[in-house]
This record gives sequence, structure tokens and C-alpha cells, in this order.
Amino acid sequence: MPDTQNPEKGSVYRRFHEEILKSPFVRVVCTAREVKHFAALSVILFVLEKELKKHEVLWSPPPLAQQGFFEVLIGDGYEVSRGAVISEVPKKVSPQALLLYSPSVATLLHALCKELGYVSSETLWPICICTAGSSGRELDAERVIKRRRAGREPAEEEEETSRESEDFSDSDSAGGVTAQHQDICAEIEKFRKFHGDKERLELKKEIYFPFCRWATLYGALLNDLGVAKELELFNPKKKRRACVLDGSEYVLNQFLAQIGISVAAAQSASLGTLTGQIGEFVRRSFRRRRVYVKHYEHNVEVTHIEAYFSICSLIRRKKYVEAVFGLRDIKKLEIAEGMQEHRRMVEQVKRGAGRKKIVRVHGAEVVYVPKDVLVFRTLNEISVIKEVFSGIRGVVRRRHPEKEVVVSAYAEEEETWVLVYGVEERIEHEKSGGSKVAESLRSIVKEKLMLRE
Repeated sequence: MPDTQNPEKGSVYRRFHEEILKSPFVRVVCTAREVKHFAALSVILFVLEKELKKHEVLWSPPPLAQQGFFEVLIGDGYEVSRGAVISEVPKKVSPQALLLYSPSVATLLHALCKELGYVSSETLWPICICTAGSSGRELDAERVIKRRRAGREPAEEEEETSRESEDFSDSDSAGGVTAQHQDICAEIEKFRKFHGDKERLELKKEIYFPFCRWATLYGALLNDLGVAKELELFNPKKKRRACVLDGSEYVLNQFLAQIGISVAAAQSASLGTLTGQIGEFVRRSFRRRRVYVKHYEHNVEVTHIEAYFSICSLIRRKKYVEAVFGLRDIKKLEIAEGMQEHRRMVEQVKRGAGRKKIVRVHGAEVVYVPKDVLVFRTLNEISVIKEVFSGIRGVVRRRHPEKEVVVSAYAEEEETWVLVYGVEERIEHEKSGGSKVAESLRSIVKEKLMLRE
């Protein structure tokens, strides 16, 4: 096995490929349960199938490592004696193992496919889904609402549209890194001619809300984190005592009235079916977003964000094989379950944002969601837990951009707590016992968050 620490030996991806070619059998051990790790598994399986290599996939560490096997580890909890480890953080591996490391799994997979010549629509789509965890958060961080009032002057409208076009050309809502996003866009365009309209992959620039094709405009707005943050739908102070509506609905109804759309119209039609004056009001009131779209048949399409939450739903129910097939074929996805998963995520963000408090730890003020607020069924929902953290952090940083955020969540099946926090562009988590949550919080603030100041 080549020396993995010497960059002069050549690309680690090339060496990974060479070792696969030399091995009669490959074992892939996937212990991680995030969508991005399943995307990595999908790409690795694509490479193995193209090289006609016998392989197996294990969802938990094998009892003993078998000699002669080339093993690929995606996750933690197992030591690879001969093979490769895919990781987002630097770690020590055995002398006979390769470390495929990048802070972003999407970047790693894209670089691997480019180096080995396996860039295709089959590998690009899992990479696009993989970016939804990070780019979806960036998409929500962008301004969604263009205007708050109906009947503006034409000159003012043209100036706003021009400014949106300039901002839009410089922004990168659908890819984590600008250079990578540009490469993916170029490759998507290149492969479009090889696929018919039934199965093409493309990048769209449109007014978009998650699952808006399967929900009414009202429901889509109510469950869009970008809209919720800008309208402060999760602010408990917005609740009106004399109103029978939920506080979020009350504020959303006010906003719709301001832009000239009736609640009845918003509750009776989806975004794609709105026409005439109401459709024009929508076009003038919301900014366009970039989304990756995969088509099947002629008139059905799924965005990378919708696929992301559909995969989350499958992983939560321990349908791991179905999740891998769903990454390859969108007809295998359960969109209705994905939409429910997204709604549950938004409800958890709302609950956490309403129960957050400021605590002082080691002299620093930290926004903290206590351990009894957010409850999940299993740690298989870790992707959704991180999305909840991202949503709560977005709500907090609209008013307090300097404050750090830590969210605790309880997993019933494992009877353990998870503390989620952000370090630079990464969202990390640590497990903790019930009696040690406060101690873990102090450790995270001191060792991870205060180092950034």
C-alpha cells in the first residue's frame, strides 16, 4: 500500500482506484446515518459496479476484519486494517489504509469522480442531494422576500429587479463552494444532451419553496424557513391574545394581505397553478432561488432538497437499502413521507426557537435550547437534528449575529442526548448522558466555541 502521508506519491484518489482494481473483493462498511454519507456510499457503489468488482455493504462494524479484503469505511466505530476511510475531519488511520479527507463530503465526492473520470448524471445527482444539507441552509440564509407591500411604482420595481439580478449572479444558493458549483453546473449542461427530457438533471432559477409542488402556497410559505425567519413567524411575541389563529398564521395572513394575495387563494392553489394577477403578485414579492432538479417521465420533477428529506425519512425508518436506491432512482423516493419529515423539522425549529434561553458559560453568553425541549425517536435522524439546529441558529442570528448557539436533543431509542453546535462552516455534534449534559455544554463552549473568538 502506498504511503498515504506523502503527497508526491500521487493523488490519493488515484491510489484508491488502483487498490480497488487490485482487490478481488471490496467490503463497504457504512456506520454513519447522515444523508451525505449515504450519498458517498452511492458514489462508491457506482465506482465498484463500473469496475465489475464483487462487493458487499455492511451497516454495522463486522466482528473481525478479514485478511485480503479491501474495506471502505464511511463513518466511525471500526478500524480499517487495509482499505480506505472517508472522513470530514483529519484522523489517524492504519499504515495500510488511505484517508479520503475533506471538510465537505460533496467536495470529496466531486473531486473523486473528476479524478477517476466517473462524472456522470448518476454520480452528480447524489452529490447534489448531498449539498442540500449545507446549501439548503445557505438558501434559507438568503433573503427570500423581495417586497412587503403591493402597488409599488414601476421605476422602483425595475430597480429592485435589477438589483436582484446582480445579487443573484454573484450568489451561490445551490452549491457549497462557488468553484464546485460552477463545475457542477457546467457538467450538468454537458450531460443534458445525453439524456432525454424524462431523466434529465438541471439547475433551475425560480421562485421555490420546499415541496411547493405538493402543497398549497399557504402551506409552503408556512413551512419555509427563509420566509419564517424574515417574517419572524417563530417569534412567540407575535402571538395575539384576541386572535384564535396560531401566531405564525396570524403574521402570515397579514403579510399575504400586504402583498395583495387573499388567504383563500393561497390556501386553494399550489405555487405552480397560480396564474393571472395573483401569480404576478407572487413573482414580484419573492426572490428566485437556485435548485437542482431531477426529472422523470415528462412532467414530474424532484428538487435536491425534496430528495434530501425523503432520504431522511427512509433512514429514520431504517430503510437503508431503499435510501441507497432512492439516491439512484427518484421513482423510489416516498415524497409524501419526505414532506412530512420536512414539516416535522420546521415544527421542531419553531419549538426550539420558542424555548431557547441565554446562558452564561465560562463568561460567554450562549443561546441554548434546553435538553427537555427537542425529542426525536432515534439517532438515525441526525441529519434532521442538524437541520433543526441550523434553523434555530438562523432565527437567533437575525438579531444576535455574534452569539453562539448550542442545541440539545434527546434520542428516545438510544436514551441519549445529542449536543449540536457550529464550528466555522461545519455543524458538529456530541453524544452525552443525561447527567452529563451540563458538563458537555461547558466543555463544548470552552474547547470548541471560545477558541474562535
